[in-house]
Amino acid sequence: MIKYLLLFFTGFSTICHANQSQPIDVRERGLIAVINLAAGRGQPRSLKTKMYVAEEIQAFRLIEQKSRDHYGKVIFLFREETNEVNFLKTLETMALDPEIKTIDMILYAHGHNADPKYAEGAPALGLYNPQGHFTRSDLLGPEVKAVARGKLRMLYLESCWGTTQSQDWLNAGFLSVAGSKLVDGNHAIDLKRFLKKWLYGETFGNSINFGNKNIFGKVLDRMVKGDSTKVPLGALDLTIDQTYFD
Repeated sequence: MIKYLLLFFTGFSTICHANQSQPIDVRERGLIAVINLAAGRGQPRSLKTKMYVAEEIQAFRLIEQKSRDHYGKVIFLFREETNEVNFLKTLETMALDPEIKTIDMILYAHGHNADPKYAEGAPALGLYNPQGHFTRSDLLGPEVKAVARGKLRMLYLESCWGTTQSQDWLNAGFLSVAGSKLVDGNHAIDLKRFLKKWLYGETFGNSINFGNKNIFGKVLDRMVKGDSTKVPLGALDLTIDQTYFD
């Protein structure tokens, strides 16, 4: 009887261990930061475009400063570099790196929902396009999945109407995704707070919730009649040193 009990508990322990996430070392983590608010918009001297330029630089510096000690490889795509072809090629190149086991991503760009006033007719992301066209997330998602080699993990979507794209990105292979409810008007305030927790081992869900709790961001949202609250979906208990890949 004792023999069978030992076999049972040994088997149970093995199953539990198999379902646990594998620890991911710093050198095995990759991060791609895609930043474009101004390129391709036209009217480069307008006040709004100048504000976007300042926000881009702020976001770049924030991500660069915070992420450098927590990822083995960090790649920035900035303005014109964020075109769809280069975006997919960059992702594929990182996915082919044998040392990189997981790929996180920050998409800091404009976003559209499915409102008929937008030409895309579906949720779309403002990657650089010389004609100013946006890329539909439901069409880009399968291409992302095809080149990512199953390494996608976390996506922080800093764009307007981010939640309307979230399911497309989950379908593309990301384990955890968060996007804003409505117009995203709080600049990088919530992103800074998110990174403060995520980079130091807090769960994705808790990090997003911490990022949402900022008073100044709520004030900015009211000014533009938006709601930058990020809604986390997917594996909310994921941490920076974990993955749930088979």
